[in-house]
Amino acid sequence: MATSSKSFEHYDYDITTVILNTRELAFARHIADRRNDKAEGVKSARIASDRTDYSIHLQGAEAEIAVFKQLNWPVDISVNKHGGDDGIDGWCGNHSVQVKSSRHCPPSIIFNYAGDFRADVAIACLVRPKGHIDIYGYITRQRFMGMFVVRDYGYGTRLVVEPKHLKPFSDLNTGVDKMATITFRSETP
Repeated sequence: MATSSKSFEHYDYDITTVILNTRELAFARHIADRRNDKAEGVKSARIASDRTDYSIHLQGAEAEIAVFKQLNWPVDISVNKHGGDDGIDGWCGNHSVQVKSSRHCPPSIIFNYAGDFRADVAIACLVRPKGHIDIYGYITRQRFMGMFVVRDYGYGTRLVVEPKHLKPFSDLNTGVDKMATITFRSETP
């Protein structure tokens, strides 16, 4: 694990990099396999035509493992009947967490619809090769709803918050005690 600062478009990001070990990468493949097997026969909502459902499941599982490893929280491996997790990737006490993974740098928080943001907090991750995950930051649902912009990347409009508007991930990494002090539903954008 390392923390670094990277500049894109004249903005410095406080990035936490997590490197998954061989066992964690195997665990990510196991989670992706389970999600992919459960999703068999279910129409995918996948947008990227150059990627398989499995590769998208694997990307998400790697990001989730990295985030929860860094926070020392358990990884939620539950899979619903459609192969997903219903938008909740993990819990910290009564607060739900949704990990958003991307291959595009820097990663924005993107939802197709407002109702897709089901957790209390979303965390943005850039998934790089060989288990290198850059965690860019987090945003609460209420803050997201108050500041998203609508963008069209060529496949329909999406709700987007750029990473420069995220709170530093390091604010979360002290675990449950720190998480309990964060204001979720009453926070203003």
